[in-house]
Amino acid sequence: MKTQKSLLNFLQSQGWRIEKTNRHWKLLPPFREGGIVIMSHTTGDHRALNNMIADVRRAYRKIGRESPL
Repeated sequence: MKTQKSLLNFLQSQGWRIEKTNRHWKLLPPFREGGIVIMSHTTGDHRALNNMIADVRRAYRKIGRESPL
């Protein structure tokens, strides 16, 4: 994934629900046990995208599924 938008599009194609709040994206996985992942609208850090991918992988790992990322 190279951009935040491409990550959001990919997750949406995998069944994730994406909600926009005032300053963040709320990523709701297709499975309930994984928990919600929060992502800022503006990435102020060069590691932000990698951190977000790690958070999504953790959500999959939490329920014992293989991450598509």
